[in-house]
Amino acid sequence: MELLVQTLPLLRAQARRLTRNAVEANDMVQETCRRAIESRARFALGTDIRSWLCRILRNLYCDSRRRAWRETLVDDQDRYGEGPAPREPSHWALVSDDDLELALADLQPRYQRAYVLHTVDGLSYHQIAQTLQVPCSTVGTRILRARLLLRAFLMKRIEGQAAVDSD
Repeated sequence: MELLVQTLPLLRAQARRLTRNAVEANDMVQETCRRAIESRARFALGTDIRSWLCRILRNLYCDSRRRAWRETLVDDQDRYGEGPAPREPSHWALVSDDDLELALADLQPRYQRAYVLHTVDGLSYHQIAQTLQVPCSTVGTRILRARLLLRAFLMKRIEGQAAVDSD
C-alpha cells in the first residue's frame, strides 16, 4: 500500500496525458488503485510496481476508449445528425427469379453451360474445362461473356420495368 501511495503522482500524470481531462484522469487513477488492490496477489515481488500500475492504467484507458467508441450519445446525434441518408435499393433488387431464368434461357448454350457449372454447381475453371473438354482460358472467356450478356439482358428488363412504373 505504501508503494501504491508513492506512485499516485505518477499515475495521475499518466492519466492526465492519456485522457486530457482532469476529472476523467482522477476516476481512472481511482479505478487503477481499486484493481491493483483487488489483484495484489498477482503482483510479483521484486518487479517494478510503477510499471505494473501504469500497465493497469493503460489497459483501463484502452478499455474505456473501446467502450466509448461503441456508445452513441444523444448529444452526438444532435451534433452530427442521424448519419447518412438511407440509400435507395439497388436496381438489381428489381430483378426477379423469372427475369434471371429468362436471361439464362436467352444465352447461347456454350455460355449458359459454363456459367451454370461455375455459379450454380460451384465447379472450378479447371473442372469445367475437363467437363466441357476445352482449355481453361476458354472457360474464363465463356463465363465472362455470359456475365456481360446476362447483365445487358437484365438491364433492359429493369429499364423496361422502370418505364412501365413511371407511366
